[in-house]
Amino acid sequence: MDTLTWLTYVGVIFALIIFPGPVALLCTSHGLKFGRKHTTATVLGGALSSLVLMMVSSLGLGAILAAS
Repeated sequence: MDTLTWLTYVGVIFALIIFPGPVALLCTSHGLKFGRKHTTATVLGGALSSLVLMMVSSLGLGAILAAS
């Protein structure tokens, strides 16, 4: 996969992750209930899980493109 295609893909995925969704609502509710200390772990967990999903998705897409 060339660099431009990969950067476009990552940009779209990043934009999808930035928009509020279930993780943002979870972080907001944890922030209101438990405060900053416990919410930090929730935010980091959400960011890490998003990065893992992006990586797995891009590897799978790369494998499909390489096979075709």
